[in-house]
Amino acid sequence: MIPRDANCEDFGETTDYAVLDRVVGVSGLSLLDIGCGAGELTRELAARGAKSVIGVEPDPIQAAKNRAAEPPPRVIFREGAAEALDDADGSIDGVFFKYSLHHVPLGHMDEALGEAIRVLRPGSGFLYVIEPVMAGAYSELSRLFHDETAVRAGAYEALAQTAAPCFASRREIHYGGWKEYADFDEFLAGRLGQTYNDNKRETVDTPAVRALFETGRNGDGYHFQYHLRVNFYDGVR
Repeated sequence: MIPRDANCEDFGETTDYAVLDRVVGVSGLSLLDIGCGAGELTRELAARGAKSVIGVEPDPIQAAKNRAAEPPPRVIFREGAAEALDDADGSIDGVFFKYSLHHVPLGHMDEALGEAIRVLRPGSGFLYVIEPVMAGAYSELSRLFHDETAVRAGAYEALAQTAAPCFASRREIHYGGWKEYADFDEFLAGRLGQTYNDNKRETVDTPAVRALFETGRNGDGYHFQYHLRVNFYDGVR
C-alpha cells in the first residue's frame, strides 16, 4: 500500500518538471537544491528564471565533478551535507530535495529538514521534496538488490513530524511513469557506477533479478512502472 496523505492529489502519468511547473513558480527566487547529484534540477531551476540556485552535493566524487564543469549563469555548486548548510538564516526563498531526502542517514533526516527550514525566508519560504514511493514494478525489481523501504518510510515520517508543522500550507501530489530499457544490459549499466549507491554487479546480475526483469518485457523492450510523490510546504512560520 502506498502511504498517502488523506487530502493528496493524483496527477497521473507525468514528469517531475511538469509537476514542478504546476505547483510553484521559481522565477526571480533564490533557491537551494540539496543532494543535487549531477545538477539536473539545479540547471532546470535556473533555466526557469531563478535568481540564483545553489546545488549542494554531499558525495565528494560527484561534488568534484560539479565543480569541474562550467556552471550555467546563476548556478553555484557546493559540497556539503544537508544537515549542516552554510547559508544564513532566512536567506533562501525555496529549498528542493529531489530523490535525495531518503539518502540522508535516518538519524539525521529531522536535522536536515530543520536546516532547510532555518534558511528559508520567514512567511514566504517553501520546501519542495520529490521522493520515490516503494511501489510498482520498478521498486519491486530494485528491492531485490537495493531495498530502500525503511529509508523511504523514514523520509516520509520525518516530513510529517518535522516539516509539516512549520508551514502555513501543504500539498501532497502523487504521480508516476515508466522506466524503459532495451535489454538487461542497459538496466545493469544504469545501476552500476553510482557513487551514492554501492551496487555491485554480483548483487544486481543474479538469476532472481533477471527473472523479474523478464516479466517487464513489452514488445521490443522492457517497461517498469514507478511511483513518485511531491510534498510541497509553503509559508514557513
